[in-house]
Amino acid sequence: MKKIGIIANTSWNILNFRLGLIHALKQAGHQIIIIAPNDEHSAELDRLGFNIQYVKGLSRKGTNPLIDLLLIFELAKIYRQSKLDIVLQYTIKPNIYGSIAGFLTRIKTISTVTGLGYVFLNNGLSSSIAKILYKIAFKFSHLVYFQNADDKALFEQSGLVSIRKSRLVNGSGIDTDFYHPNYCDSIPKNSGVTTFLMIARLLKDKGVYEYITAAKNIAIKYSDTRFILLGDTDIGNPAAVPEKDIELWKEENIIEILGFKKNTRYYICQADAVVLPSYREGIPRVILEAFAMGKPCITTDAPGCRHTVDHTINGLICKVADAKDLENKIEEFILMNVEEKRKMGENARYKALNTYSIDFIAKEYLTLLDSL
Repeated sequence: MKKIGIIANTSWNILNFRLGLIHALKQAGHQIIIIAPNDEHSAELDRLGFNIQYVKGLSRKGTNPLIDLLLIFELAKIYRQSKLDIVLQYTIKPNIYGSIAGFLTRIKTISTVTGLGYVFLNNGLSSSIAKILYKIAFKFSHLVYFQNADDKALFEQSGLVSIRKSRLVNGSGIDTDFYHPNYCDSIPKNSGVTTFLMIARLLKDKGVYEYITAAKNIAIKYSDTRFILLGDTDIGNPAAVPEKDIELWKEENIIEILGFKKNTRYYICQADAVVLPSYREGIPRVILEAFAMGKPCITTDAPGCRHTVDHTINGLICKVADAKDLENKIEEFILMNVEEKRKMGENARYKALNTYSIDFIAKEYLTLLDSL
């Protein structure tokens, strides 16, 4: 048995992405300590009875270098006092500062790069600093996991991580019993209407504008279509969609913009296909949820996205940042017959079960932990 810390930049991240792994590790006999900020989702973690160490200096959007420096010592204190054998780290700041804290306390850390955010992908001072910090921090990580081959190759070729340390894992895993087609049996659906659903933070690089543009054009050609958009704005993110644009779209009343919804399963059931026109992902969680519930997906030929969807098998792939091509793929899906759509949904469920199930992901981590 090992004492394992699991850290992310929000309690929501733990709840939404890590619970399956946490339960699998606990079932295998390991003791889990959750390390996260005390935020609006922390009460749910408390309710579930987890051992939680709250971090005061971990702010997802903070850019104060002094606070970040103090974060290293705060994490080192938590790692040491919790007497951890190993820490599994997720999201940018825990990956960087947690790796250094692990070095200071001689505790092994395994970092997982779940995707490359706006700061990393845009050229500028902040991007250069992020790359320098990654390069320094990953010298101290025991291993670094990547969720798609493109991110792994980018870090290796840029000299940010040693090939000897880097590994590939198929996302964070999806609970294929919780996300199951049978859940939809009791959910009403508009017959005769083809429904498309996008679930994402309202950021430009998630492809929100492409989705809106394609939806408007499709709605003109096909009156029996419905478009839903779930997700909140991300205030302070440079890529955030301005509030005035969101209000305008709501007034136009072509797309149903419903904000953040905890129960995504209900809306996935209503959809015929889930759309994610993102510019780059790690392994997109929403596609895994849709696949597990037997829904085809339309996404882009971008890192992470193209690794999940197999074109014409379990969904369709369009060009990145190309509203017209997205529109074409949506129209292509509309014109498919019922049997073609059904087969795509079956293939989606099959891939979720045989590639992205939490059972596979947990086994990967358990094998690693046993080898340490």
